[in-house]
Amino acid sequence: MANVSCAAQNMILMATDMGIGSRYVMAPVMAFSSPEVLSQINVPDNYIPLCMVLIGYTNEKTLTERTHETKNINYVYELK
Repeated sequence: MANVSCAAQNMILMATDMGIGSRYVMAPVMAFSSPEVLSQINVPDNYIPLCMVLIGYTNEKTLTERTHETKNINYVYELK
């Protein structure tokens, strides 16, 4: 799962660099658990979908600088 998520992140970063909108999703993957559905979308038998990256053009401006609220960030430190 970690490797798949890293690959998805790289796809999202590249899409952003190209000015293309993207979303990382996991919930729709459950719809693809059926062998019949997998065969219809040509997924090989030994592959299991774990996540999806939705990519497309949007009307929203996606490359503008965003401000984030930082009051709700917690840090956990391990003391040795």
